[in-house]
Amino acid sequence: MSANITKMNTNHSIFVKISDKSVGSKEMHDVLVSRYGKILSAKVSMNDDHTFRGYGFATFEKAESAAKAI
Repeated sequence: MSANITKMNTNHSIFVKISDKSVGSKEMHDVLVSRYGKILSAKVSMNDDHTFRGYGFATFEKAESAAKAI
C-alpha cells in the first residue's frame, strides 16, 4: 500500500461558523472556492446522531486564500 502525504500548514486552515443547518461539506466547499480560492478539504462538524453542530473547517491550498476568507 502506498500513500501520497502532503504536509499541511496550519495557517492554511480556517474555522467556519455556519448558521444554516442545511449546509453540508459540499456547499461550504463550493461557496468558499468560488469566493477565495482552491480548497484542499472542507468538512462540517456533526454530532454522533448526525445532527449539525453549526461549524466546519476548511483548508486552503494557499495561506493567502485562508487569510482572505477570514
